Amino acid sequence: MGLAYASQSEDEIDRTWRCIHHIQRRLGAGENELGWYFRPDRPKGMHRVTFQRLRDEMVDRLIYVEHMFQSRLEVLEGRLARHERRGR
Repeated sequence: MGLAYASQSEDEIDRTWRCIHHIQRRLGAGENELGWYFRPDRPKGMHRVTFQRLRDEMVDRLIYVEHMFQSRLEVLEGRLARHERRGR
């Protein structure tokens, strides 16, 4: 039937977001708290080193996603500029 898991059709940004959400859930985020603006407090019982490592990894991946968005935006702006030049 050609069925596939949803994760098999994810691009790099989607995979990174899935990883970010996984980290955020480990840090205590609810489903409505996932995303750019989640600022975690250390969950009770979690070692400080583990918390710091997870928080740093989350921030690194958020920065990576931001760079990926920026590079895609630059590609789209280039396409738009070429399209506008052809249309004149």
